[in-house]
Amino acid sequence: MKITIALVCLLFSVSYGLTFLKDDVSASMPDIQQVIKMDVGGVDFVIDQTIAFSQNKLKQQVTTFRGDIPAFDIVLDFTAGTLLQYNNLTGDCGYAEIPKFDLEAYQADLIANHIDYAGHRGQNLDLFEVKYPERPGSRTWVYGIFIADEQGNSWYLPSRFQAHDPTQQVQDTDGEFIDTQSVAHVDGFTFAYPQCNHANSKKLSLDYSFGITGINSDALLSLIE
Repeated sequence: MKITIALVCLLFSVSYGLTFLKDDVSASMPDIQQVIKMDVGGVDFVIDQTIAFSQNKLKQQVTTFRGDIPAFDIVLDFTAGTLLQYNNLTGDCGYAEIPKFDLEAYQADLIANHIDYAGHRGQNLDLFEVKYPERPGSRTWVYGIFIADEQGNSWYLPSRFQAHDPTQQVQDTDGEFIDTQSVAHVDGFTFAYPQCNHANSKKLSLDYSFGITGINSDALLSLIE
């Protein structure tokens, strides 16, 4: 029986929340949209993510439950090796350099070699453990349920996650999926912020690595300082 698993690719931190065929990781991965709510260092974030494997990019629209932190967008371009931050309230722009890599190839390797079934929890939950080879000791636990379809395929639908990363000041995060994962429809405007350029953008100082939402917890917190 084919097992189709939807995971937080908890990207990278897998990383992200994706849908993939575990026995066919060579297949092209669809672009994904998902919304997660997570606590990072006592700050509650709601993050609408568009994971575009087709363009090797990730977009996040970030809000919090704190009135002193305005909503902002982040665009990660892994081909160019750039991170762009746009403040929706002030129109301010920021940018930083990040490592270049192939998002789809990274995810395929993560799925094929670094995800283990960790057992059953409670009456309905199944647990998977995701390990990140580039960060020893880092891992994400994903809780969800299996649902069978009429064709005999079994779909894993994630509901919550916990992550631990000893390389970060904020080592532990947890969160939940608050909307159904869906196929994203991206075009040339999805990641376009023409109002931002190097001339009017502040150079951001952050130590970036791929985290539970595509950006590590320390870097995410530095963007709201």
